[in-house]
Amino acid sequence: MRAHSMIPVHLYPTLGRKELAGLADQFSWFHAIDCGDFQTSGRFEPGTPQNCTLYGVFDLLRQMDLRGQTCLDIGAADGLLSFGMKALGAQKVVASDTYRMKSFLLAIAALGIEIEYHPKLQIKDLLSVFQPASFDLIACAGIIYHMLNPFSALLVCRRLVKEGGYFVVETAYAPDNDSASMVFNPVAEINPEKYTYWLPTRKALEGMMRMASFEVVATRTIQNLPRITVLGRAVQPREISGRSRNLQRMHEVDFCDHEFRLQKLFENPRASSSLAMESVESSQEIDRLKWTGSYPFHPRTMPNPKGSTRWENAAGNF
Repeated sequence: MRAHSMIPVHLYPTLGRKELAGLADQFSWFHAIDCGDFQTSGRFEPGTPQNCTLYGVFDLLRQMDLRGQTCLDIGAADGLLSFGMKALGAQKVVASDTYRMKSFLLAIAALGIEIEYHPKLQIKDLLSVFQPASFDLIACAGIIYHMLNPFSALLVCRRLVKEGGYFVVETAYAPDNDSASMVFNPVAEINPEKYTYWLPTRKALEGMMRMASFEVVATRTIQNLPRITVLGRAVQPREISGRSRNLQRMHEVDFCDHEFRLQKLFENPRASSSLAMESVESSQEIDRLKWTGSYPFHPRTMPNPKGSTRWENAAGNF
């Protein structure tokens, strides 16, 4: 394991509520977070429901019994998913991000929640910091379409999650394509966002989950928004339902990319997860304008928003 130090999370330990709200008003916010006496602004322009790309993740996490579990939030940004998992009972929540976000640290101070924070850490480096089979639940929202090699994220997370644990991935996708394909956005120009490289179709993303040895449990899409969330459970390849004959053969012979060979998953005994989940609807489309679900610290109303959004253009920055 390479040396990597998590940073102290108490950057603003002595500030009072008024000072915290005033400082929050100076920040640009990715997540809308309900801090009680004030809310952070979130990244969408007025008229668009804040945090709406995460509605599928919210819906699935609320149906899990996270009490006593260990969770990883990849690409935590301002920390909304991390804080919510802790509020839902997780014993330990680890947050990682490519960047060090002062907004994350301010939100920790405002909410009074303990989170283990690892900034400046990309997915490809996670296995050099955390032991395999360390987590009962891994959430990876809004990340893989920013990666040049998105499938590697699923394979890294399969190593990190315990047997029987869960992995939830949320991403921009290509909703109007019924094939099992990855759309190369620099050529297709479906999404104008400048860091969006690949857009999977639904069939491709669900297929990649199965190839990475996750049983697809549930899929959520957002009406009139090109976002998809897929929940998978870590199982043995032979336990995956609906495998094509070709995928079965691939699992049997293992991958020729030796960095990601599946046999590494099973050559040593792995920790098993006790994470339980309610019976969940396998497929659902969420109307973001009418969604009535809830998630800890997701504000239903914004009476006292602080700070600016990260909205960049009319086409959207997601």
